[in-house]
Amino acid sequence: MRWLGSCSYGSLLLLSVLTACRDDPPTSADGTDTDVGTGPGTATDTEGVDETADPDTTAGTGEPTGEPPPEPCIRNDDCEDGNACTEDVCNSGVCEVGDAVISNECRPTIDVDFPPRAATLQDDSPVVTVTGTVHSGAGPIASLTLNGEDVEVAADGSFSHDVTAQVGGNTLVFETLDTFDQPRKRVQSFLWSPSYRLPTVPENGITDEGLAIYLDQPTLDDGNHNPPPNDVATLLGLALETVDLQQFINPGVPITSSAGYNVYLTTIQHTDTDVALEAIDGGIELQGFVYGISGDLVFDCTIPACQLAGGDGTGDMTIDSIRVTSDLLLSVNANNQVVVTSANTQTNVVNLDITSNNAWTNFLITVIEPFIIGGVVADIEAELTMQVDSLLGPALSQAFNGLAPNSVLQFPNLADPMQPIEVELVTDFFATDFHDGASPPAGSPPQGGVIVLRGGGYAVAPVAPYENLGIPDRYGCGDGSTLQMPRDGLLEIGLTDDLLNQLLHGAWEGGLLEFDMPPELLPANGLISDVEIHVSGMLAPTASDCSPDAQVRAHLGDVRIEGSLMLGMAPITFTAYSTLLAGLEFTPTSSGVAITISEVEQVDTELTVNEDDSIETEPLLASTLETQLVDGVLGAIASGGLGAIDLPQIDLSPTLGLPPGTAQLTITTTQATRAPGVTVIVGHL
Repeated sequence: MRWLGSCSYGSLLLLSVLTACRDDPPTSADGTDTDVGTGPGTATDTEGVDETADPDTTAGTGEPTGEPPPEPCIRNDDCEDGNACTEDVCNSGVCEVGDAVISNECRPTIDVDFPPRAATLQDDSPVVTVTGTVHSGAGPIASLTLNGEDVEVAADGSFSHDVTAQVGGNTLVFETLDTFDQPRKRVQSFLWSPSYRLPTVPENGITDEGLAIYLDQPTLDDGNHNPPPNDVATLLGLALETVDLQQFINPGVPITSSAGYNVYLTTIQHTDTDVALEAIDGGIELQGFVYGISGDLVFDCTIPACQLAGGDGTGDMTIDSIRVTSDLLLSVNANNQVVVTSANTQTNVVNLDITSNNAWTNFLITVIEPFIIGGVVADIEAELTMQVDSLLGPALSQAFNGLAPNSVLQFPNLADPMQPIEVELVTDFFATDFHDGASPPAGSPPQGGVIVLRGGGYAVAPVAPYENLGIPDRYGCGDGSTLQMPRDGLLEIGLTDDLLNQLLHGAWEGGLLEFDMPPELLPANGLISDVEIHVSGMLAPTASDCSPDAQVRAHLGDVRIEGSLMLGMAPITFTAYSTLLAGLEFTPTSSGVAITISEVEQVDTELTVNEDDSIETEPLLASTLETQLVDGVLGAIASGGLGAIDLPQIDLSPTLGLPPGTAQLTITTTQATRAPGVTVIVGHL
């Protein structure tokens, strides 16, 4: 791995320094041996000392001190101040406090009472009061900071400091020094939000605003209905093509019997159909057209008088078009499905014409016309009205309901690369919002409509051993407004941060951050050996754009790293906690969006070595673990991606009895942009 080349020399140097210094005798400040008076011929330097001064009086004053002066020391062992955490030394016959003893018992310790590690905090106020204690066995605490701010420490070591949390992940970095300049660092994290959702099984904990799909007016109807379909109107036009006008006639039953004639309509057909859609407030106005209707008439003479007048005859019936208009009002029912309700349905006939090839039967035209209009035409109009209610409306509903991208997403599994972590994406519908683009209402959005879907992510096989409140809602971030789509593209797909966090939470529950560090991520070097490291993410990765710069990032908090290794010949066991802040990247795919980690912006690590004689290795180990965690673990996650959401194709072919793929719409995505709390994928049909 990359870090081995840069760290191996430093590790060997560290080991050599530790070995070289272990048995050195104590020295004075000027480097001379302070172990005086132990050999023959040694003498104490008395230059500048008043040998006539009374040892029981204050020097130079003659005043009694009240207690005898300390005996001059000869060896370090002669000096003992009662503090086991300091190295007492004899310097020129005077006992002095030297360096602090390097041990876990003697160095600073930071204990946090609130919040606990990996907490999920819920409150209306973002101000979190952090409390705890700090102390050092060697001496008083000189300074304490929290996220770079000075913290006041009371005489008993307690502290209390307010931190303003942001919605999502938050990191607490404590740094302290005692009077011996011994440092200590503590790193822990928490999530904060005014409200949480806990997805357990579908549809528990589902977020109301997970996905949003905006359809501009040209996406509903671009005016070009040639195949293949690229708007919703063309799709519904294929549905109307299935209308069979022949069902409305019975060639063996006369439509009327008048003046000795039975009049039959033996055939009926049409040349074309079409559907036009127009977004209106609350839904879509539909216009359905049947063009070029024609039929064959037979005039059957049934009495001798008509035989004398010319006998049987034939004729034609033509209608330029029949149009049906209806307002299709869109809503979401209690079962979270899009429903279409038709209103104001009307039909009208354009240019009905009847002709006959027999001059005698021409007089029947005016007789049979009312029967044509009241019979066949009325049936066709009724059928078109019924088609709106039973076919076109439901087809539109099915097309919109087909936008729900229910699927099983696969996340990388470092514990078992051959077995991806599966997260079930469950979606249904929450609301619709369609407008005609004109006032009222004042400030109407562009002509088109938004369909909002609920969304949840559920681990197929949960393994994470932690319990908490779940996923922090973005509500409370910024102005707290509801989902807002830009509405300036032909087709926009909005993936909210709330749904993204559902998926990340599902992957975390499935073991995304619960694994033994794979051997290929560990050093292949003789200096470090026998490595056993377990990684356990105590909090789910959480995406948020609630930072001051409004950039969306993933927060991985309190990643517990516990392990053991041999550094040279020294066994080391340790516990570390790392918190990472990484950018997120959303890449359009041919039919959706892929989610990856872009770059790690910040890593903070707290590491404690259990063996006192190996405490000096902590900076090296912390740097090594950070390198491995970033380059190895997150690299593996990034290469595998954090999953992808593929939007389904809308295929009404089975419903319409057409060959597969005939009545199908395919979503193509082109670019990704950001709006507050949502990643917007722009595309077209």
